[in-house]
Amino acid sequence: MGTPIYNLPYPTDYTGIADVPEWLKDLAEATENALGEVTPQNMEVTTNKVTSLSSSSTDTQYPSAKCVYDLIGDINNALDLINGESI
Repeated sequence: MGTPIYNLPYPTDYTGIADVPEWLKDLAEATENALGEVTPQNMEVTTNKVTSLSSSSTDTQYPSAKCVYDLIGDINNALDLINGESI
């Protein structure tokens, strides 16, 4: 497997760097064009991530993946139990 795209050199200004392959420059430029520049405005705001949900949760908060799974991830088994079906 090759180098992950997130390990590529960034930014795409290679002025003064010798022997950077043209394909790497092209790939880095294409990646920057596709993903855009990472800024504080488009990064994850971890202060809004929560690990549980309640009636006091706000619209700016969002649940972690584990929180979602803990709440509904095993919903098929829960429905089977409610319906009296064997798991």
